[in-house]
Amino acid sequence: MKERPILFTSAEVRATLDGGKNQLRRIVKVQPPATGYVLATCMPTTSDRRDKGRHRWIKTDGHTAVDDSQPYFASPCGYEGDRLWVRETFQPLYADDVEYPHANWKTGAGYAISYLATDGIQEFVDSDYNINDRCKPSVHMPRWASRILLEIIAIRVERLQKISNEDAVAEGIGVPLDMRYAAYDGFRPMWKDIHGAGSWMANPWVWVVEFKRITSEVN
Repeated sequence: MKERPILFTSAEVRATLDGGKNQLRRIVKVQPPATGYVLATCMPTTSDRRDKGRHRWIKTDGHTAVDDSQPYFASPCGYEGDRLWVRETFQPLYADDVEYPHANWKTGAGYAISYLATDGIQEFVDSDYNINDRCKPSVHMPRWASRILLEIIAIRVERLQKISNEDAVAEGIGVPLDMRYAAYDGFRPMWKDIHGAGSWMANPWVWVVEFKRITSEVN
């Protein structure tokens, strides 16, 4: 089992905490060079765990022509059984009766974390004794400040627009009034908000990660 950090938006955090999100999608960084390629899984050649789950795009004509020039790559999220700790926008506030420099950033001792997704913006006294309401971006969240731990139960690769209506709901969009349009009316605008204009129409290959939340070890 291996742990990795993963960035979540505030909307993703709320949906996960509410139990409405148990899937996530991340763009495969190594996209196929052209049409006519399929994804192949590298079979481990050693007992080294780093061989597990490596992939590459192979050119195929009846699975006979293989392009050996394509690099191998692995899922940035890990694989079944691995865990993901969520990074989200936060405010590292000093705990009651703790003042700078008595808080320890390396261990989290002396801090009381406020989370933007559920707590909103809080005012606090910074190390210069000024009133501040600044948040730290999710990418800077240390492990000890994370409150959400996920375990991967399945992972696959597919085209973005292949998402089903049921999977769109599993992405945390809520249950729409008309399930027939969940992928387009719910998930598509959420994807565009995160990845920008044109990201949906690009229809990239994405990692589809199904997970469950681990509650017994959450900080």
